[in-house]
Amino acid sequence: MNFSVHSLDTAPEAAKETLAGAKKAYGFLPNLLAVMAEAPALLKSYVALVDLFDQTSLNVSERQVVLLTTSYENGCDYCVAAHSVIAGLQKVPHDVVDAIRHGRPIADRKLEALRREVCEQAVDAREAPSRFWEALDEAEDERAEAQPAKSR
Repeated sequence: MNFSVHSLDTAPEAAKETLAGAKKAYGFLPNLLAVMAEAPALLKSYVALVDLFDQTSLNVSERQVVLLTTSYENGCDYCVAAHSVIAGLQKVPHDVVDAIRHGRPIADRKLEALRREVCEQAVDAREAPSRFWEALDEAEDERAEAQPAKSR
């Protein structure tokens, strides 16, 4: 599947203002946002979600631990690379980024506790679909057992 990587000139009109804001904030236009520009509602939703995440009680380093760990646990090399760059721009300590990139514990105990929690949540998220289908199968079986046999 091929995706267009838009610039401010090629993006749909409805995405241009959001892309311009991102370029101003980052100093460059991230490829992820340039691709999302093809669907302006997606782009705006993603940027709004990032803005909301930035408003949480987590500090910059903690937010990047969440994002980098999630990327690492999901096996998204592109995401790990992108968030590593962003973490560097946001002055997250190099040893924190390096530990996450290599699946090692973080020396800072608080950040390590956060990393472990995110790892557990990522495992739960990966297992959730199979648990859903298992529960659905069980419910179907119970429903079938509860229905009286039809006379022929």
